[in-house]
Amino acid sequence: MAGENGRIKFDEVSFGHKRDDGETDFLFEKFSLEIEPGTTNAIVGPSGFGKTTLLYLLFRIYDPNSGKVTIDG
Repeated sequence: MAGENGRIKFDEVSFGHKRDDGETDFLFEKFSLEIEPGTTNAIVGPSGFGKTTLLYLLFRIYDPNSGKVTIDG
């Protein structure tokens, strides 16, 4: 779409790791965030709360269990 260069959107993203018993421990469930182009944003929090995981999802190092992550739609 025109005018959206750099828009990042996490749309109801759920992500977790499977345990040995087959259940999933979710780090995020239905997480949504939209970052507008040209803005400066910060994600802060204690160690282990998912800041790096958000970047891994953005760069497709990890794929979400559900939802989607888009850049420019």
